[in-house]
Amino acid sequence: MAARGPTGVAGSTEPPLPQERLYSWLTADASEEATLSYAEMRARCRAVCVALRRRWGASTNDRLMLVYAPGLELLVAFFGCQYAAVIAVPYYPPVLPLTPLPSVGAKRLLADGLAKVKRIAESCTPHAFLSTRTYVRASWLASKLVREAECSWPPEWT
Repeated sequence: MAARGPTGVAGSTEPPLPQERLYSWLTADASEEATLSYAEMRARCRAVCVALRRRWGASTNDRLMLVYAPGLELLVAFFGCQYAAVIAVPYYPPVLPLTPLPSVGAKRLLADGLAKVKRIAESCTPHAFLSTRTYVRASWLASKLVREAECSWPPEWT
């Protein structure tokens, strides 16, 4: 029997049970926040694959940095990279300040997180960065609120 992959049986063109739940994301109180069926996962992974190859010009074995908080979006991006035959380099995003006037500690946390992302990016030389729309918007807003050089996002990341 062939091994099962994240979206069905290996080598199969269709998932075994397209509407059956494949993944669930639970909140802290163990209630379901989001789910993905086999068919949804496959469609979203294929969409990521097509975008990586056609829109962003990723080639086989290119590295892509995935800056995502834990969740189903991270799984979709990761397996989309697998479909596109590119190497996913996942990393938890830096913590963004939550207030218009962030404390010194919040600024330090952001600066430390960005420094770590920069070191990883320098090491793996990614073709592109992928993240959620929400995080990209929040990081842009944080860069406007915190105008310190060590807390700014490099222009090549946007």
